[in-house]
Order: sequence, then C-alpha cells, then structure tokens
Amino acid sequence: MVETLILRQDASKTKWVLPGSVAFVAFGIWMVINPESSRYSPEFVRFAGLASIAFFGWVGINSFRSRSRPVELILTPEGFEVGGPRPKPIVPWKNIERFFIVTVRGIELVSYDMKPGVGVVRRGLATLNTSLTGADGQVPAYLDRAPEEVCELLEGWRRRHAESG
Repeated sequence: MVETLILRQDASKTKWVLPGSVAFVAFGIWMVINPESSRYSPEFVRFAGLASIAFFGWVGINSFRSRSRPVELILTPEGFEVGGPRPKPIVPWKNIERFFIVTVRGIELVSYDMKPGVGVVRRGLATLNTSLTGADGQVPAYLDRAPEEVCELLEGWRRRHAESG
C-alpha cells in the first residue's frame, strides 16, 4: 500500500471571492455604460471600469476553476505536488533542504529551499514570490490545517523519505 496524504484547500476561507468578483465586474460594466454619472472624466471612468472588469473577471474565473477542482497538496513517498486548476510537477523530497514559515504582510506562508545545485525554474509570479520571501518556493496557503502544522508535517515527510527517494 502506497502512503499518500492529501491536504485540501479550506473552502470557507475563499467562499466570498466568486460573489465579490461578480459584484465588481457588474460595477465595472456599470462604469463603462454610465461614465458621465461620475464627477471624474468619462475617459477615466471607462478605463477604471474596464480595469475592474478585467481584473475581477480574471479573479472570478480562477475562483470558479478552484471550486470545480480545489487546490490540493499531495504528499507521497517520492515528494509533494500541488494539484488543482493549475497542477504543478512533483517536487522530490531529496531535492529539498528545509521547510519553514515566512510571514508576508501578515500572511504566514509555508516555504521551502532547495538543496544547493538543484535547478529551480521560476516563471511569472514565482519570481515575485522569491523576491518577497527569499525562499525557493511555497506550498498553497489556506489549506485545511494551520501553516505551522503543515510545515511540521512536510518537514517530517522530508526527513522520513529524503534518503529513500
């Protein structure tokens, strides 16, 4: 029997994202249709409305995708992987130096550093995350356990399976 543990995203912490996004998209549409109802220039109001539609539409689409396929942290003897709307490849335990907590703007993130010599490919937001936290990577926030508990759990799995992986 293969040892596997799956931690899921806590839906209660993100339940208002989709309705909030819909509200801001509707407000953006109203701004585009009625730009003269504001004390600001119509061009600025239209631009702000389009920006609201674009940003909150993107957030809403991602929230909807997350509801249909929630984010999961999957632990196996080989390593961990993040499943969900945008799954990521497995990160082997043997490549990880350590897990630790980083606090960014009051949010605790479970982070990890790779061992020296292990290539780390960063794209898009991963580059920004690294510059903010100083870590090589993070696991998803808002799981169904506290960050400290997730960190201890991951570190335990790493110690137990790094030699065999």
